[in-house]
Amino acid sequence: MMHLNAYSYFQNNKLNTSNLHQAGLNPAAMAKAESLRGGLREILRKYAVNLTRGGDICKCVASGLFMNGARLDNTSSHLPCWRDLKDKKVELYIHPESALFSQTPEFVVYGELAWGSAGAKGKKYMKDVTAVAGEWFIEVA
Repeated sequence: MMHLNAYSYFQNNKLNTSNLHQAGLNPAAMAKAESLRGGLREILRKYAVNLTRGGDICKCVASGLFMNGARLDNTSSHLPCWRDLKDKKVELYIHPESALFSQTPEFVVYGELAWGSAGAKGKKYMKDVTAVAGEWFIEVA
């Protein structure tokens, strides 16, 4: 969702290259996003998918990443911890650079895992995290 918001900012403000740099956005990345958006729009049109609300987009992300789902573990003492839905023994944490780092949604999906500084024994951090509704896992599984 963070990437979608950055792209929306770019699109709504019709930014040129120097404005993009001032806004902290990469011009080449925005051009690539515009190209990908066009291709995605054609695919959605072909299959008659209407994604007009943010919740629909999150639901679509949840369906694509449902194998990377996690649920908040309320038994954690200090840092919020999530449990992998596939293996409840696995503790996951939201990466400190994530926009959701200071939030505690009950269910999330993530794009990738990164290990902390202790390697395989360190914490597993979720990156590219999106908050989702728990019932969506049942719908898309």
